[in-house]
Amino acid sequence: MLEFALVIGLLAALATGVADAGSAFRIKHVLKIASREGARWASVTPGLKKDDPRVLDRVDEILQESRISGAAGAVTPGDPATGDPVTVEVSHEYHPLFPLIGLRGSVQLKSATTMRYEAAGPRVDAPPAGEAEPS
Repeated sequence: MLEFALVIGLLAALATGVADAGSAFRIKHVLKIASREGARWASVTPGLKKDDPRVLDRVDEILQESRISGAAGAVTPGDPATGDPVTVEVSHEYHPLFPLIGLRGSVQLKSATTMRYEAAGPRVDAPPAGEAEPS
């Protein structure tokens, strides 16, 4: 009985550590999927702007489908030319359920994906064909 009492604490710590690591790994994986989908979306969005809401809405959809809240996204740069790199970064503060000794508070999980800007056609804010731009 004494051996069981000594070992049960170690087994409980091991099990909770594995559960926390698995949860963090799942969130990191979803962040990578969201940043990849956001970068794909940004690379073909005409008239892309810095932190474009069309791209961030798509990233939020992916995160909501996986029940991850509190994540932040960023799209850079704004107004790229065809062939320029566009980057989508998604970050999330992960709070372990059972923090380890020395690891209190939260852990910042981030994922960033860069793709070439491929959008062709008129910019969204460009005037219709045949009209002059206002000066």
